[in-house]
Amino acid sequence: MSTAARMLPMIWVRFAALLIFGIYVAYRQAWWLLVFAVVMMLLTISQLVVGHRARREEQAELRQ
Repeated sequence: MSTAARMLPMIWVRFAALLIFGIYVAYRQAWWLLVFAVVMMLLTISQLVVGHRARREEQAELRQ
């Protein structure tokens, strides 16, 4: 299993934490913190895409 595929559960936890943090700072109207949270969420989403793609490719290799 690749490193990216092994990290998927923790990346999902990080995404959930960032989402909750983003909602909280939006409620508190701390817009500069909200921008930071959104940027971090976008980076996390890109890591999730890469991790899921790596896992899918590994599973395809195992089937052959």
